[in-house]
Amino acid sequence: YINANSLTAVVPAGASTGSVAVSNGSCESTGNSFTVGSGGSVQAQCRNISAYLNSSGNLAISAGDIDNGSSSPAGIASRSVSPNTFGCNQTGAQSVVLTVTDNNGVTATCTATVTVLDTLKPQVICKNNSLTLVNGSASLLASDIDNGSTDNCGITQLTASPNSFTAAGTYAVVLSATDASGNTASCTAQVTVTNPPPSVITLQVRCFIEGFYTDAATMNPVLLNAGVGSSTTETDTIEILLCEASNSSNITAVTRVVLSTSGFANATFPSSLLGTSQYISLRHRNAVRVWSANPVTLTASTAYDFTTSAAQAFGSNQCILPGGFFGLFSGDIEPQDDVIDVLDQGVVDNDNNLFAFGYIPTDVNGDGVVDLLDQMIIDNNVGDFIGAIQP
Repeated sequence: YINANSLTAVVPAGASTGSVAVSNGSCESTGNSFTVGSGGSVQAQCRNISAYLNSSGNLAISAGDIDNGSSSPAGIASRSVSPNTFGCNQTGAQSVVLTVTDNNGVTATCTATVTVLDTLKPQVICKNNSLTLVNGSASLLASDIDNGSTDNCGITQLTASPNSFTAAGTYAVVLSATDASGNTASCTAQVTVTNPPPSVITLQVRCFIEGFYTDAATMNPVLLNAGVGSSTTETDTIEILLCEASNSSNITAVTRVVLSTSGFANATFPSSLLGTSQYISLRHRNAVRVWSANPVTLTASTAYDFTTSAAQAFGSNQCILPGGFFGLFSGDIEPQDDVIDVLDQGVVDNDNNLFAFGYIPTDVNGDGVVDLLDQMIIDNNVGDFIGAIQP
């Protein structure tokens, strides 16, 4: 129909263009063309999907991922989805909206569910470690063997098993990591458990002293013979010195201990010397001082035997004794100058003439009196020019 200002035409459904002829009051006709709508509607079709976070903990989707065949008779001009990015704090079901626009600008929407998943396992990296028992036990934290484990969304739990120990040894410990999505992974570390260092270190030395030696690896009970002791198994006191490996004249530590008739002496030294390398030196009131053949590395319990070979002393500076044993030369008395000479002879001569007895250094054989037997030992060693040989 027509009025003075407009024309209205009804076009059958499905038509997109048309024309109409009209006449005005002057009986003049005019041709007009026009375009109408598509004659159909946009259909937005969605589908639900599952998608996975990447190694950085991120996920991006496109409209095509959830479009399940959206259409329009006029053709689709564009598709968009919102939201289209997700992170670690958005795992699980997330609602998104698909918007479809056709070539005529007509839009339609639908809603889909995107299930955001994290299935990447943590990257677990181990490192070995060591523990020291304290009061008989030691415990381990997971962080003690963790060497930088990571996960795309972060590790929520880190455990170590086993994590407590009561005995020294080497243990395989499993480090396990779990993330917020329940993904787990593990690695194995080696944990070494050690006993605590001792408060002191012990040193056992064995030696014989020439003048005191009897036979069958035995020495006189000198203290008993001199009237200053009652034990039949103690010979005399002796000094054990520890000397620097680089300079044997520098004394690191010294202690005086009792030497048994079988030649054993036990000493203790500060634990600070554990693992150090030292010469072991022996000093006695009437014998020539000796040093170990080489520096000895001190452990918690160290033993050194001078009796098995002359070469156990530096410069092989020992005398041979009955039974195939070796011992310190006797006779360096007064002054104790690391050499046996006429000065020592003179001291023994004087005490011999005085019938001296008791606990005195001139009693070279340790029988409690000074006599010709002592003098004989001195004379032999003077003749052989016996003296100390120091590293």
